[in-house]
Amino acid sequence: MAPVYFLFVVSSQHMQDEADSWREVVAEMRGSEMDGVFLSLFVDERDYQFIDDVGFDGAYSYLGSAGMTKGSTPGNWKRIRECLRDKLFYPSISPGYNDTNIRPWNSHTTNSRQSGNYYDKMWS
Repeated sequence: MAPVYFLFVVSSQHMQDEADSWREVVAEMRGSEMDGVFLSLFVDERDYQFIDDVGFDGAYSYLGSAGMTKGSTPGNWKRIRECLRDKLFYPSISPGYNDTNIRPWNSHTTNSRQSGNYYDKMWS
């Protein structure tokens, strides 16, 4: 079974100027014992071309709070999947989201569990 690499701060938002470097890393690992499935963080539509340019196998949304990014918003997932064409897309879901204990300034990203309804909505 091949490993799956979830590359976190790798998206066009953060690293467009480093696409060539990432392409070299992925190419070097292909066919080696370190080969696997390489997934880039997906933030927004700028990432489609970045993912293609680098040669990633797809993307994931990471954030479980709907609305934080275009990639973390369930209403966008079908379109993201379509735009990635033959690439993989793994949206992240959560039962709720609140990181204000460690990021008090981040309360705008909080999503209540709503007695389990938030989690159910994320799945559907």
